[in-house]
Amino acid sequence: MGRRVSLIIVLIIVYCGCVGWALGERASGAEFFARAVHGQWSINANNFTGILELSRSGGQYSGRVYFDALRHWEPLTNIHFDDMDGHIDFDRPGANQHYTGRLVNDNVMEGTFSGGYMWSAKRASGAEGFARAVHGQWSINANNFTGILELSRSGGQYTGRVYFDGLGHWEPLTNIQFDAVDGHIDFDRPEANQHYSGRLVNDNVMEGTLSGGYTWSAKRK
Repeated sequence: MGRRVSLIIVLIIVYCGCVGWALGERASGAEFFARAVHGQWSINANNFTGILELSRSGGQYSGRVYFDALRHWEPLTNIHFDDMDGHIDFDRPGANQHYTGRLVNDNVMEGTFSGGYMWSAKRASGAEGFARAVHGQWSINANNFTGILELSRSGGQYTGRVYFDGLGHWEPLTNIQFDAVDGHIDFDRPEANQHYSGRLVNDNVMEGTLSGGYTWSAKRK
């Protein structure tokens, strides 16, 4: 009798240990997947490239997408992520598109979207995300002189030009430096012998100063 009781106790302990281990594995897997999908990704949707951003708060997912050709952020809705198998679904209302896919590994997602087109996403470095964020056309105001600021990047090098309404012509910008970590930007405007220094405040705004202590700002067009 005593032996039987001892055997039952041992079996109960082993069973509880196995259940606890399984639950622990499940929790850690869910936690891994939740973290893995969070962040900034370089997306390619039927050869349209851009940035995909996903985040999670209070068990709910939110996100947005920026396509280089369109040059503006779009909200994503109905984001669902299965933390067991890595399956993801979301809608892009601005284009009436539904995306479905899967987290293939830590750094890659793949799937299809409305129309049977393919999409994929690779985890982006901060540098890549910032590089795209500063790229494009901006409405600039430099000490109340308004105009257009254009910035682009190719082969790791930045190029740009500026057009002030009061002057009526484009001017090249030189020595363009952009810090992909903190969003700091510097460039020269040779025709006016001016140096500009500033920072990307958010996705759509840059602010700073120029030679003489004057202020300048730019908003994404």
